[in-house]
Amino acid sequence: MMNESKGSRRLASVYEWVEALLFALTVVLLVFTFVVKSYIVDGSSMDPTLYTGQRVFALSLFYKPEGGDIVIIDDNNNLDEPLVKRVIATEGQTVDFDPQSGQILVDGKPFADPVPVSQDNLRGDMLYPLTVPEGYIFVMGDNRAWSLDSRYSELGLVDERAVLGRLIG
Repeated sequence: MMNESKGSRRLASVYEWVEALLFALTVVLLVFTFVVKSYIVDGSSMDPTLYTGQRVFALSLFYKPEGGDIVIIDDNNNLDEPLVKRVIATEGQTVDFDPQSGQILVDGKPFADPVPVSQDNLRGDMLYPLTVPEGYIFVMGDNRAWSLDSRYSELGLVDERAVLGRLIG
């Protein structure tokens, strides 16, 4: 009788461990499905901030884009590929460029940009000043000389609904 009791306790203990492991696995799956997503950077438009082949994580739940954030944009755009870009301006803000310095202006003030001011900012075929309409964002890659972004009508302004999340970490 003693052996049966020890055996059933061991079995119960194994079931508890399996149950705990399954619960933990379910939580991790839910978090990585609905809250945090993993992506691989493809392309040089965010050099030197991010590099091709680098794994990044994006927070997606209840996210609303803000200026300065680095975001993942879904592949439902004119380029038919997911994009990683920096948010320069959000709805209602006006984007312009200082032609002398190449500095980005948002609502007439210099954008707090981690990228050095450059004449490369002036590239593109959009007309400025440009006011971002409701529900859209203006994005640029950090590698301004080689980034196809909102400065070009080929991509243009990005619908906020196309933003999959903000990079974290």
